[in-house]
Order: sequence, then structure tokens, then C-alpha cells
Amino acid sequence: MKNIHLFIGIICLVFHVVICLLFDSIGTHSLIIGGMVILITAVLNHVCTSIEIRDAFKISLPFFFSFLGLVQYILAFFVDRAVRNDGFLIVILFLLLIQILALVISAVVSKYND
Repeated sequence: MKNIHLFIGIICLVFHVVICLLFDSIGTHSLIIGGMVILITAVLNHVCTSIEIRDAFKISLPFFFSFLGLVQYILAFFVDRAVRNDGFLIVILFLLLIQILALVISAVVSKYND
């Protein structure tokens, strides 16, 4: 049951690859960025449930990570082929930074609150 996030992430990744290969209008850059977003979201959810943090964080953070992962996934389809100066990619990276900071802050708060 602890690896359910990774299992769901792999299923979503396979589904993403199949959908991207079926539609010609979706470029390989969207395939790669969307796949990375799915993998990172699954790994963050798995790490969140694996580390020693308070139960409230273990319940709420996967919902937060999944919501931001969905936003990142949608934004991945709007990333331009020329990745330079692309606002959508910057937003995706900024949301990833927010996710990592939320995980680190919740781990630190849980550690020092005991």
C-alpha cells in the first residue's frame, strides 16, 4: 500500500505516452515535460508518505502535490518548442520549487515540533 503512489504514477505515465503518441499535434517536448511532471509528482507523493512527518501533513500534502502536478501537467502542453524565454516552463519550475519547499518545511516543522 505504501507504493500505491508510484504504481498510479507509472499507470498515468503509460497513459500519457500512449495519448501523446496517438495525437500528431502533441510534440515530443510536451511528451517529455509532461512525463517528467508525472514522475516528479508521483515521487513527491511517495516521499511524503515515506518520511517521518505528522499525520496531517501526510494526508494533506499528497492532495496539494497532486493538484499542483495537474496544473503543471496542463501547462506542459503549452510549452513552446523553443524552450528559451518560455513563461509556461518558468511557471512549471516555480510550482516544482513550491512543492519541494512545502515538503522540506513540513519535515522541519514536524521534526522540531515533537
